[in-house]
Amino acid sequence: MNEKKTTIIETAIHLFAKKGYFSTSIQEIASEAGISKGAFYLHFESKDKLLIDIYRYYYEKMSTLLDRIEQKKLTPRKAFQTQIEFLFAEVSKHKEFIIMHFQEQVLPISHEVRQFVYEKKLEHYNWQKRSLLSIYGQETERYIPDLILLFEGLSHSLFKLLLLTKHPLSPKKTATYLLRRLDNLAEGLVAEGKEPFVSEQRLQQLDWPCSGSTEEQVKQTLSAIRKRLPTLHIPEEKKQEVLDALSVLQAEMGKKEPKKIIFQGMLATMATVKELRELCNCAANLLDIH
Repeated sequence: MNEKKTTIIETAIHLFAKKGYFSTSIQEIASEAGISKGAFYLHFESKDKLLIDIYRYYYEKMSTLLDRIEQKKLTPRKAFQTQIEFLFAEVSKHKEFIIMHFQEQVLPISHEVRQFVYEKKLEHYNWQKRSLLSIYGQETERYIPDLILLFEGLSHSLFKLLLLTKHPLSPKKTATYLLRRLDNLAEGLVAEGKEPFVSEQRLQQLDWPCSGSTEEQVKQTLSAIRKRLPTLHIPEEKKQEVLDALSVLQAEMGKKEPKKIIFQGMLATMATVKELRELCNCAANLLDIH
């Protein structure tokens, strides 16, 4: 993303948070960003398109920073705790903008938005699954949907407390509290040894990204990669390489007995593009490829 486009996005975030989405005009955004109204339209077709790019910019920025934490030489527990702490700090930092979004319900529901939201949910689910398995081990694997469901419920309540009240929350203390509650839950579920309360199949009732058969989930993930590709600033030859890999995988999925080694090779090829790595990992996890 070029510098001018980033400036417009950051200016719009500030104005939307201050005045609201519907009360902010394109002319105001352009003036505040130091450009003409015509120059605005060189970068964005409309205010709705700008809003979609704001969410894409915000979530991709968050994903990049979370990845950096994960790549540090930290224990799985410390990495997850640091990531939770970072998320609460970011929500606090952009509190007014997030409140504005929920109050005005401004995000246009188009196919592009639905695909983007699906992609982010999928990344978020697999990040939690990967982190929890690393912390608590394979003995908790069948309880992962339970743990994620309970963790999400508690996290969302704390986010609301942060956003909708004047009660200050320390990101560090909040992350520590959440992780200790996860310790209690994981220990209790394993100690009881009973059947999980929810499964990934049941979570589809809550519109979780893990809904549908494994084949459907893999197809959705590959579709997300294909749609993400044109937005990436990478060499054209690398884009073509990814497209070729997707074509191979699509053909392989149509076979009666798809070969895992083909998926392993093609996913590894696409994962060399760092922006696609998370989605490739999602597909690999679905196919039980390590």
